[in-house]
Amino acid sequence: MIRKMSRIFLSWMLIFWISLFSPRIVFAQFGDFYDKFQDYVGGQVGDKYLKPFAKDLGGLIGGGSFHTGKSCGFPGFDIGIHLPLVSKPSEEDEILIKGLGGDKVYGLPWVQGEIGLPLLSFDAILRASYLGEAGGKLFGGGVKYSLLSGSIPLTPAISFSFLVNSLTHKKLNVLNYGFNGVASWGLPIVTPYAGIGFDNTTVKSKILSKESEATASGWRFIGGINFKLFPLTYFHLGLGLVNNISSYELGLGISF
Repeated sequence: MIRKMSRIFLSWMLIFWISLFSPRIVFAQFGDFYDKFQDYVGGQVGDKYLKPFAKDLGGLIGGGSFHTGKSCGFPGFDIGIHLPLVSKPSEEDEILIKGLGGDKVYGLPWVQGEIGLPLLSFDAILRASYLGEAGGKLFGGGVKYSLLSGSIPLTPAISFSFLVNSLTHKKLNVLNYGFNGVASWGLPIVTPYAGIGFDNTTVKSKILSKESEATASGWRFIGGINFKLFPLTYFHLGLGLVNNISSYELGLGISF
């Protein structure tokens, strides 16, 4: 029993340290490279630059929001750390390219909790992330509706979810609306899943004399596998596309 608990603890520590590294790829020096980008374009960060940035950022913020089509069921819960990663910024996104480089992986960690509601087939979702003073605060919430439970052998569990996510930063605000559909198939040891997401994201700059903002939409496609490490504990890996750019995700959690 002690050995099993030690393995669980070590697994959680691994994903925790990976999560700590991830925001440094994207946001730890966000203020610095955003300031430099302003200098590069003469201080005018308008729609031309903000729109592709909003599209990339929305695909990242909306990521990591599902790993199964199954509902928690009242009073069940699922809590975990989920890390979406995108292989590089889009070619039009000069803000991230100037800040990160054109081929650098970027991502951010989410702590997400789901709890089954007394309402039939509905779960509540809450998610959050703190990226430090330079990175900002992320909060999100929404609902998940289970269309098929997957309780009959060889049938999929299918669910849909709607989420509202926000990033609060001293230099900008981001508001993201995410819609997801996901199917999963429960097998004895592993649970494959596949899903699609749509994001609508608005970025508002707060550092110009005249506030500017832009809105953009994009798609996410992801497929992956949940591995049952120990009773009630899972680890998942996924591969997909965010706005036609390769993406990855991993996560670790407990569900009951």
